[in-house]
Amino acid sequence: MSLWEEAAILLRGCYLLALFLPALVTAHTALWLGGSARLHWMQLVTWTLEQAGPAFIKWGQWGATRPDLFPPDLTTQLERLQTAAPAHSAQHSRAVVGASLGRPVHVLFDMFEDKPVASGSIAQVRHPGVAKVMQRDFVLMQRAVKLASALPGLAALRLEESVRQFGGPLQEQLDLGLEAAHLTRFRANFRLWPNVSFPNPIYPFVAKDVLVESFEDGALISTFVNQPDYKHRGMLAETGLTCYLQMLLRDNFIHALILLDTGMIAELSKPDQAGLITFFRALTKQDGAGLGQAILDMSERHTCKNPEAFVAALAAMFDALDPDYIHRHTSRVIESIIDTLRQHQVTLKSTVSTVVVTTLVLEGWSSKLNPDMRILDHMRDMLQADWGERIGRIVDKTMSSGSLAIA
Repeated sequence: MSLWEEAAILLRGCYLLALFLPALVTAHTALWLGGSARLHWMQLVTWTLEQAGPAFIKWGQWGATRPDLFPPDLTTQLERLQTAAPAHSAQHSRAVVGASLGRPVHVLFDMFEDKPVASGSIAQVRHPGVAKVMQRDFVLMQRAVKLASALPGLAALRLEESVRQFGGPLQEQLDLGLEAAHLTRFRANFRLWPNVSFPNPIYPFVAKDVLVESFEDGALISTFVNQPDYKHRGMLAETGLTCYLQMLLRDNFIHALILLDTGMIAELSKPDQAGLITFFRALTKQDGAGLGQAILDMSERHTCKNPEAFVAALAAMFDALDPDYIHRHTSRVIESIIDTLRQHQVTLKSTVSTVVVTTLVLEGWSSKLNPDMRILDHMRDMLQADWGERIGRIVDKTMSSGSLAIA
């Protein structure tokens, strides 16, 4: 790394330290006081992430989907980053589109709106020079967590691994041509589903820096979760759950966040997909020991110092739980499993971790939409010995809820 690049990283680090300092200094007092002080502090955190740049904005968007980690009032604040992140100028948009597609905007399009419909994806988050800024930010993150991991009490958190896992998929989002390929594949996988759709990339207007696609009207899932009188809550929960399980069990192509933006996805190797099926099958059978062994088999490297103790801990946990509780509160059970992973320093592969966390989030909002829906029931039906045949029946059942149409 050149001396100039090191100097740029140092300056960036000083800027970020100054930017985050007000939120860090006021955190303890604001959270202790609660009420309006707590609300204003969370607004400050959201604003700070907006100003910090694309890597931090994407982290905030990710945090908004993690009610298992963050309190509801914070996730509510972070949700605005999903559609209202700071956008770059119209002048920059026109310049990038023209340069990437080889012709001026007024020649390519009959109409080009300067005001973005929404600003949440990496496409609008990416300001000029975003790749270089993100590279520097991740260097800073890696150095910061390396220092933090050397401190007593923090080594067990595996901060270096978490930064690496979060950074990998995010880097892929800088190539919008890759996102177009994801869209094409998802559209093929769900072409017979009448109530699931993906934007259609418009070739040849696709490049690394520009993606032109069809407009798909949509809303955040949280909008319907928070509307108890919404009449299609049950159908939405059923469709979302079955859609996700098809991605996981049949297509092996899983989107980690939302259907409109397919930049962040996970594709499992055959051994990992088989391992996850074993994991979920053990979960549906409430087999703690089998679950523990499946998790160890999917570990990136065996950092667990005592695998036998880890398996025994999960076996004891499931033996102590009432089967009906496991059935009704699957998300809490998965949270307990994740806590046990941390305690025994078991590190999952990043793609496997993405699937497990996404399952946790999905179970949370699907049960809110329809309290009678249980993710374990769907998994149990799909994970019989002839699960390939079973999933076809469930897909047919979901498709029959609306008229057949080609997406």
